[in-house]
Amino acid sequence: MNNVETSSTRVDMCLKTEKNTYPAPTVDTLMKNHTKVAKNITIKTRKEHPKMENKIKSLVLKVGIDPALKGYDYLVEAVRLCYEDKSYIHSITKTLYPSVAKKFNTTPSRVERAMRHAVSSSSANNPDGFEFLGFVGSYERGSLTNSQFIATCVEYLKIHE
Repeated sequence: MNNVETSSTRVDMCLKTEKNTYPAPTVDTLMKNHTKVAKNITIKTRKEHPKMENKIKSLVLKVGIDPALKGYDYLVEAVRLCYEDKSYIHSITKTLYPSVAKKFNTTPSRVERAMRHAVSSSSANNPDGFEFLGFVGSYERGSLTNSQFIATCVEYLKIHE
């Protein structure tokens, strides 16, 4: 049977059995334990990988992406995500664009469009930039697709680690 009493400082709950009475932990005790657990959890942030982010930025700049474009930041984040987890490259529209959009507080369609604009303007301004990455493919549309660009950057970074 449960016996519940409320006071301003503590909620006492007792689980009564035939032989023993077990007092429930106080809110203060629960908060202390929660804080101890939270202190032991380490969360990786972008600041723990500044060298990789700098390598990605350097690579994207070498290809000729203008850093003044929103697509530049989106591409850097997309390459970083795909570098850390290769599964993103296989579901660009379902996972990658929404993840980047959430980080930058925008929509996936805007992310896709800004990336496409950055890649296409890069190919127009620097046609040899993609060959620097070792990409040899058809340029039927005049430039790489977003997924081709991101995948090529990720592979280049993995090869040149």
